[in-house]
Amino acid sequence: MNRLCNIVLLVSQSCNLRCRYCYAKGGDYGGEQLLMQEQTLCCALEKLLPLSAPRVTVSFFGGEPLLNLPLMRRAVGLARQLGEAAGRKMRFAMTTNGTLLDDEAIDFIRKHIDSLAVSLDGEAAVNDQERCFRQGNGSVHSLVLESLARLRTVDVPFSLRATLTPNNALFVLPSARYLAALGPVSLRMVPDFADDEWTSTTLRALTEGFDGLHQDALERLLDGGEPLGAEVLYPLLENRIHGRRRERPCEVGKAMLAVAADGLVYPCDHFVGHPEYCMGWVQAQDFPGAGFERVQLRLAERITRSRTACKGCSAEAFCGGMCPATAVSDAVSKAAFCYFKQTILEDLQSRLDRLSPKGVLPDPIARQVER
Repeated sequence: MNRLCNIVLLVSQSCNLRCRYCYAKGGDYGGEQLLMQEQTLCCALEKLLPLSAPRVTVSFFGGEPLLNLPLMRRAVGLARQLGEAAGRKMRFAMTTNGTLLDDEAIDFIRKHIDSLAVSLDGEAAVNDQERCFRQGNGSVHSLVLESLARLRTVDVPFSLRATLTPNNALFVLPSARYLAALGPVSLRMVPDFADDEWTSTTLRALTEGFDGLHQDALERLLDGGEPLGAEVLYPLLENRIHGRRRERPCEVGKAMLAVAADGLVYPCDHFVGHPEYCMGWVQAQDFPGAGFERVQLRLAERITRSRTACKGCSAEAFCGGMCPATAVSDAVSKAAFCYFKQTILEDLQSRLDRLSPKGVLPDPIARQVER
């Protein structure tokens, strides 16, 4: 059975920002700045849609995807046409830095994008120390807030994604509350463990911040609301209710594939520029070929049960392990990642034990997991 449900198109490997923590190295992934061309788009959709599940999302990514709005228009039309012919139900998503959301872009999003994610790390003092314009002038935060106001005016729902680094770890909880007040339908707070400058002080601040997030999330769940910024909570709840183990952090390479602007295919956008994880070229006649299966098999072996370092870990059943793309870097702070996961999951276990002394979770929490 085909499992591909997310086709990520890097329609632009260029960006108007130069964020200090950007794993895409300013949007070009360590190469030249490129915009995807129509021939590459057509080959990508023609080759990958037959491999997809009945419901599939085409995600526009970058760099900054709005630097290639004409191609996204073409992509929507072509994907709908090919999807209908193949019996696929199509959805479209976009991740943007939020600085290029003019009237034309918002009109396109309102008509065609089912899921919009905007990057913002917190208040101006937090956000603008990490997220900067390529030319170095102006406040990214101010421009993004203007864009979010426009989206709210025309009733376009959006999610927010914040990156947490050693520089802003002290502000996890206030940043989450600030971002939640901007009206997102969901909020992700994502620590950057590709940064090797985590210290015991910043890690402690990070875990304390997440403990506060989880307290807020559980209170929201008990009130029948939607938790924000607490995605770590769900694997733990699913394990308690259904006994499910989480042996990998995601299904990259099977459920997700990324097509770079030049047509090279990778398990996800984080792998772009790593030749050993290149799965082929969409314009090649034999795609998908031997390289495609080789990378899939390599990723399939990366489960927590097969890793010596994970055996006996208190978080083994819930963690899934580090992002496979991040883990291939020698500069990654693996010890920081493990400390973070172990600490927040132990704290969460204690909170859930206090909520369910007889081992039965309160109904509002159990119902949310079953949704």
